[in-house]
Amino acid sequence: MKNMKKYILSICLISLQLLSFAQTIPQRKIGKQIWMVANLNVSKFRNGDPIPQAKTAEQWTSANENKQPAWCYYKNDPLNGSKYGKLYNWYAVNDPRGLAPKGWHIPSIDEWGELVDSTRKSNNNLKPLKSTTGWKNYETGGYETGEDCVYCGGTGQRYSKISYKYITCTVCGGSGGNKSYSSKRILSGNGTNKSGFTGLPGGFRNYEDAIFYWIGEAGLWWSSEEVDDKNGYAFSLLRNDYNYEKLNKGYGGSVRCLKD
Repeated sequence: MKNMKKYILSICLISLQLLSFAQTIPQRKIGKQIWMVANLNVSKFRNGDPIPQAKTAEQWTSANENKQPAWCYYKNDPLNGSKYGKLYNWYAVNDPRGLAPKGWHIPSIDEWGELVDSTRKSNNNLKPLKSTTGWKNYETGGYETGEDCVYCGGTGQRYSKISYKYITCTVCGGSGGNKSYSSKRILSGNGTNKSGFTGLPGGFRNYEDAIFYWIGEAGLWWSSEEVDDKNGYAFSLLRNDYNYEKLNKGYGGSVRCLKD
């Protein structure tokens, strides 16, 4: 009887802790949706069961091979966890015990699309979704434009059968065509965060070699949707773009929850 009372008491305490956590979660209404404004950083499922932490490469790849839930910090550094939250594999995200706190859920890919659409209504980029710091700069421009001169093939010269030497092309005047180069520019990858979403470039962990990639350059968030037995859908923010990804379930990605 005492053991039963202890068990009931522990369940009640877990429930109260989860309820308290759910009530204090920072959130923001974006369009018609209410999102968490920070990446998930929990180490237990909704029912209180622990989620295994995978520190070594062997533990991470083994979890994928055995289709088991796992989480880690970027480069196994808790300081990264305090800023970017934890990285979870798809098996943790979609475990029936529930990764999202009560009253919240992992968004579908369509719900990610709704977030993008509501943000892009008055903007032609996703800077309002991105945090104001933490994103690396990137280079743009320097691209070749235009076409080669058909007569000389873009060389600006042609071979003269009269003088037996190369002479300036009389069609393009030696320019080789109308080709030109746009100027190179260094742009900031940071956003404006006008939406309040605070999209951080937390990077990800690969499923094959368990190596960490792209912190400061990309944020990758899981959706709740499965593509097939080996892959799930995710949403990514890049320094100058975004994408809907088909990823192996063994990848380590961030999680952002949407209110029910």
